[in-house]
Amino acid sequence: MVFFRSEEQSRFGDYYARRLVHAGEKSLVLEAAPMHSDEPVAVKLYTKSYERTARKIEGKYNIPTEAQTGMMLNPGGEEHNNSYLVATLGAGKEYGRRNGPRYIVQEFVRGVTLKRLISCKDKRVKKHMNIWAEQLCRALAEIHSKGLVYRDMCSDNVIITGSGIGAAGRVKLIDL
Repeated sequence: MVFFRSEEQSRFGDYYARRLVHAGEKSLVLEAAPMHSDEPVAVKLYTKSYERTARKIEGKYNIPTEAQTGMMLNPGGEEHNNSYLVATLGAGKEYGRRNGPRYIVQEFVRGVTLKRLISCKDKRVKKHMNIWAEQLCRALAEIHSKGLVYRDMCSDNVIITGSGIGAAGRVKLIDL
């Protein structure tokens, strides 16, 4: 269990952090929940060093932030459940600077990464690779239809959700 100081708990607006899901070089991902619900969300928090780099890149090349990109791709409302892309939640309301680096609130995707399935030689990879490849192509088409290019395609950024025994599951592309 991850313990947070009280100021960290309130740092994400109406959300409270439950646990650390991922700690990477550029960001931390926390499972969080709204104060009024148990439904989880993901809070992606930039590390301090990457925050500086991201601001420089955004300014120098005049590119949208990750949150702005997520909102452009967000299909909106409950329709995001039918998308192959992770949804960025809230039209900028939950994205901002509160005493530190920026953060993004996104849908919490339950599942396993394609990298993990491949590394443990899961039989579903061979059985369902055509279905997942088609879904990945649809996710990329969704991105390209907005005039954007996804530059971080790797098996770590592909989550397979809802895959029970014999079921193919569904692809969700993360880290937009």
